[in-house]
Amino acid sequence: MSQRSQPVVWVLVADGARARVVVSAEREGQFATLIAFDRASARLHADAAAGAVDRRYEASEPAQHTEEGFAAAVDGHINAHALRHDFDQLVLVAPGRTLHHLRAALGPQAAAKVVGSVSHDFAGLADHDLSPHLAHWWLAPAA
Repeated sequence: MSQRSQPVVWVLVADGARARVVVSAEREGQFATLIAFDRASARLHADAAAGAVDRRYEASEPAQHTEEGFAAAVDGHINAHALRHDFDQLVLVAPGRTLHHLRAALGPQAAAKVVGSVSHDFAGLADHDLSPHLAHWWLAPAA
């Protein structure tokens, strides 16, 4: 874990076609999307407010258009963030098969940060609707 006063928890909410990383928002119990992934367009959008620019990647392999390939592409980005120590803990939220693909593709650094998982499809829920399902992992953002 980093030298922060409390851990930075990333919650990866995914299904076979879309995924997003949500983090604790200022309002108690609420989450906000930090990064969003979309299989159909094979693009990555990083929240500019988090200091990232809008980065896009091209699906160079047809495998990236499958659920397993999409999970591997998402995990590639999560693994890169884990190596940079952008988060301390990771929670995986996805339906069973997608959850399996996500776990299988995580690199050792990201896998070591997994503190929980939920086998359910919450990818279609708005950020504010995630609260009752993910309340256990909400931590007040560091000031």
